[in-house]
Amino acid sequence: QMKQFNSAAGEFQPVTYNVEKIGSTTAVGALTAVFPQAKFFLGATTTQIIALANEKDHAKIKQAIAQLSSVNPTDGLKLKVYRLRPELAAQVRPLITNALPTLKVLGTDPQTLPVLGREEEHQQVENLIAQAEQQLVATPKTIKPYSVQKLPLAQARSEEHTSELQS
Repeated sequence: QMKQFNSAAGEFQPVTYNVEKIGSTTAVGALTAVFPQAKFFLGATTTQIIALANEKDHAKIKQAIAQLSSVNPTDGLKLKVYRLRPELAAQVRPLITNALPTLKVLGTDPQTLPVLGREEEHQQVENLIAQAEQQLVATPKTIKPYSVQKLPLAQARSEEHTSELQS
């Protein structure tokens, strides 16, 4: 099911995966979106892909392939990858997993949110993202000026002035 070629530890290693249930073209497209740091290639047959990634990512890739393979095509599940700013993705990821526990959120990339779900669930995800974006924009970012007393650097470091600076 999986062949690993010799390579130095920690470096990118080629690994061949069996993707019989999802097909190589679908697997390469989905995994490229979820793991942008890795490289994926079609294998010798339509049921194989080759992934070039580090050891840590290979464990996650294997898990993602298992999740994608467990999807029944008649369930109407689709993989959509939402590209978000890191601060938005960090805010939205827990919202989605709590609000829609049946969805599968794949990957951990801070700028992408790969979601496996039904069309109506993707609508809810898009609504949650839009609400989070509005909250992020609506949160006022203010600059508050503070006046500071100018002191020569040597004086600022002395004990006498240090206590003034702390108050």
